[in-house]
Amino acid sequence: KVLIKMANILVIMGGGTKNGNTSKLAESFSGGAMRAGHTVNVAFLGDKDIQGCRGCGACRYGKPCIVNDYMQEV
Repeated sequence: KVLIKMANILVIMGGGTKNGNTSKLAESFSGGAMRAGHTVNVAFLGDKDIQGCRGCGACRYGKPCIVNDYMQEV
């Protein structure tokens, strides 16, 4: 008998089409993972304000990111 450890899974989708092929693939994967007993959360980031890293190094020293965008919620 194989023992499978249950997991918390975060699916991050970043494509520009919310209901496109990538979304269908993620839904299929998520459904299978949930039927197997895993916890799945899906985040669509294609329409969110996400900015690039500024290279300030704050995160390297345990400080909060200086960029105030949607990634702070994620």
